[in-house]
Amino acid sequence: MRGHNAIRVNTNEGPVFLELINSDTLFVAQGFSEETANGLRQLVLHSPGVSGPRAGGTDLSLRFLGLPAFLSFQQVVERDLIESIARSMSR
Repeated sequence: MRGHNAIRVNTNEGPVFLELINSDTLFVAQGFSEETANGLRQLVLHSPGVSGPRAGGTDLSLRFLGLPAFLSFQQVVERDLIESIARSMSR
């Protein structure tokens, strides 16, 4: 995460990334690697049709579901989660 409005907090459940964007949007990613959090941040910032909060609009997460970039990102996150669970179970 970059910028003076961003912070990384390490918790016992993993890192939490917080960033204030354009003074009206808070980006939060918990439990992801920094690389994955940055990928999600880029997806949020550069997705077509996502220009910030909308009063009375549909839930932001629902608008992402059909985007090819989000589907690809979702597969990467799913793989990372499965690998992480497998590592923790083998300890």
